[in-house]
Amino acid sequence: KPAAEACGFRPSRGDDLFSNATILSDIWSSIQSAEVMIAVLTGNNANVFYELGLAHAKGKAVVLVADKAQVSDQVPKRDRLPADLWGVRVVTYDRDNPFWGERLKTDVIATLNAVKDDPNKAIPDTFVRKP
Repeated sequence: KPAAEACGFRPSRGDDLFSNATILSDIWSSIQSAEVMIAVLTGNNANVFYELGLAHAKGKAVVLVADKAQVSDQVPKRDRLPADLWGVRVVTYDRDNPFWGERLKTDVIATLNAVKDDPNKAIPDTFVRKP
């Protein structure tokens, strides 16, 4: 959230949405209205991957964030990011680094600023809307 705010965005989290609509309806509405999204993939949460798929299909720019172990060949395949995302850039962090939080914030700010300059670079080619 602090990184998004530092870039001039007004961030909101999917689990902070409260309305009388269905959860999926709220999520879909948020995806449609978002200028850019951040997906935290750490833990391989199925809901996050589902929402990421919706965002990609909608052609939304998404910044992916994950623990560095999830992009390592040193961990079992079940703990890595799905193969479908191996070609997509991921901002990683290392909790063994005592300054990991500040480093992550700096990296997310840099990535969000790059996305502001060219949102299509944060969308897999398959989903980029062509004129």
